[in-house]
Amino acid sequence: MIEAFCGIFLGEGNTFLLLKRGEKRTWNPGKWDLMGGDVQEGEDPKAVLLRDARDKLNIRVKTIQARGDIVVGDEQDRINRYIYVCTGDYSDIQRDPKKYSAYEWFYRDRMPPVGFVPGVLTILEKFQIVKV
Repeated sequence: MIEAFCGIFLGEGNTFLLLKRGEKRTWNPGKWDLMGGDVQEGEDPKAVLLRDARDKLNIRVKTIQARGDIVVGDEQDRINRYIYVCTGDYSDIQRDPKKYSAYEWFYRDRMPPVGFVPGVLTILEKFQIVKV
């Protein structure tokens, strides 16, 4: 099973951040996802999230709260995601266009009508970010 972290970034006005995966990505291209990544053996998921938020999106995390973990995916593609809810300095978000074609802030009280990476809706609902 793959180990991964997942950062749910909360913004102003009751919003949260989603990233649209690049069209040339091999896994779920063009789908909306939460910020996340693999955790290698021996790595601390929180430390990986803090590093990747800074290095991949130029987000300086201000607060971070561990919310638990959840297993998502099917029998062949199971991922154990460690979930963190964060706030940060979003004044200069930068993204690698090969990895993410866009980012957008969505309101927590309205479910966005977009295509998601498998498991994202489950995570958003379980950790009470949105109601599906």
